[in-house]
Amino acid sequence: MFFFFPVRDEYGIKKLPFVVISIITINCFVYFLNAYTPEYREIVVKFGFIPARPSFLTIITSMFLHGGIFHLGFNMWYLWLFGDNIEDRWGSLNFLLFYLSAGVFATLLYSTMVPSQFKNIPLIGASGAIAGVLGAYAVLFPKSRITFKYFFWFLIFIKFGEFELFAYIWLSFWFLSQGISTLLVAKQIAVSSVAFAAHFAGFIYGMIIGIGTRAYREAKYRENISLGKNL
Repeated sequence: MFFFFPVRDEYGIKKLPFVVISIITINCFVYFLNAYTPEYREIVVKFGFIPARPSFLTIITSMFLHGGIFHLGFNMWYLWLFGDNIEDRWGSLNFLLFYLSAGVFATLLYSTMVPSQFKNIPLIGASGAIAGVLGAYAVLFPKSRITFKYFFWFLIFIKFGEFELFAYIWLSFWFLSQGISTLLVAKQIAVSSVAFAAHFAGFIYGMIIGIGTRAYREAKYRENISLGKNL
């Protein structure tokens, strides 16, 4: 068995990521306030996004519900690890709008791709929005070195350690795996409770926004050069 997990990236930040911290806090508060109550199933049905009965309200509220402590923990860790760099570069308000819009886009595209037998099952979790963050990170910080901790186990042989990968290498494989899984589920070749289509859609959205903002920034730089402002 081989398991690996990202633990840090090489880029620091210049200011406190207020929006990232706020989103993590809200998600944790909602989960621990409700998840261990008998009414949580009803809360999920009421505020989760159900493709057969779509509403803009549940698109937003579903992003702050999670199915378990590991679901919450993994999502919030990825948001903390990569979202702070995006917020630092774009600013808090722009990042908040991006995060929410990525979640909306991922949810809507998921609803068009999910097989009909799953259209009455609530979709919950911040994964679509966080996949958007990963997509933007892949564009804006492709050469960032991501450090992973790994665990390898075979019979009585156990080994721990760490290694580094460029962001674009790891995220390319991650995106490919989500795309393949999305196709398999859509074709009903495989069945999974994971919303791969939301991950796939969110990542594409993040890449598009990342490419757009990067192109705009480069265009402004060239404009300033032509005006002599950067000399």
